[in-house]
Amino acid sequence: MKSSNVGMQISILTGSVTGTAVYVETQIPTTNANGLVTIEIGNGTPVTGTFAGIDWSTGTYFIKTEIDPTGGTDYSITGTSQLLSVPYALMSSFAKNVETIPNNSVNSAKIQDGSIANADLASMGATAGQVLSFSGTAWAPTTLAPNPWIPSGTKIYYNSGYVGIGTSIPKSPLHVKTSLSEIARFESSATSKWIALYNEDTRKGLLWSADNEIKLRSDEGGLAFQTGGVNTDRITITSDGKTGIGDATPDATLDVEGTVVIGSEGRVFFEIREIIGTTELTGSYTSVSYPTGYTKYNTRILSAEINYNGTNWNTLGMFTISSEYSVGCSLSNSSISICYPDLPPYYNKAFRILLMKVQ
Repeated sequence: MKSSNVGMQISILTGSVTGTAVYVETQIPTTNANGLVTIEIGNGTPVTGTFAGIDWSTGTYFIKTEIDPTGGTDYSITGTSQLLSVPYALMSSFAKNVETIPNNSVNSAKIQDGSIANADLASMGATAGQVLSFSGTAWAPTTLAPNPWIPSGTKIYYNSGYVGIGTSIPKSPLHVKTSLSEIARFESSATSKWIALYNEDTRKGLLWSADNEIKLRSDEGGLAFQTGGVNTDRITITSDGKTGIGDATPDATLDVEGTVVIGSEGRVFFEIREIIGTTELTGSYTSVSYPTGYTKYNTRILSAEINYNGTNWNTLGMFTISSEYSVGCSLSNSSISICYPDLPPYYNKAFRILLMKVQ
């Protein structure tokens, strides 16, 4: 029960655990973070007698403590024990004056009313804030190193330097050095747990564990992966789910900038591109220029279609010059020709060609 008020009644009994109470007081202290309280007997609210009026020299005394955990006076927890020493050295008022000690270690000192009068103790050269330390042969004043950690309520902080664990020369706010395989451990019993990255007070992303998975999440943008020690994005995932390989601004669900191989025996290819246009007003073919970087040697025709009669898309097959009705594409040194029968349904119609550029 931490940070709570508790009601307490303290009684000083004479003779036995059931003896007469010569003094009774009440207090309402507050527990600390560990559920403990500290009280000073004699500083409470008197109920019976006075603390100063107790004659400690007349016999044995017992202390009885009663507690109400709710902070009231309905005391439900009771304990009694014998006082085996005079509390707060109150009997010192009956002691004789201290005699002079040889060698002038203490001069004109006496215990009077619980304090030392006329004391003149040697400081041994100590200054304020120093403590005594023992070297093994002698005691000497020592200045303790300041504590860099600053408590603030239930928190503690250090904001003026670096912290090293396993190293005396930390090179970042937290530098952990070890020969162990496991460098650090973050453990939580929560179902979902994460390490958050913030810019000032704005969260930017999470390394997140949930549903038996490890997840990496960006709160405000995409994700980028870099390799080779250079500031170049090798893989990019945008906030709307597009993935670019070699392309930092992908335009599709998968956008690859560079070569691609599909399958263990696959041919390396660079890209797949579509060419669209309109057939000539008359004749049996329409020519288009190669895209930049394409030649008749590295170009493969994946498909070619004409919007025959303006309604249906006809897929074209291999073109043979000797066949009146054969249709398809041919590659020359300077252009790609889409060929078709010299018939009106093919004149001035939309076409599309799908090209692959291989290595």
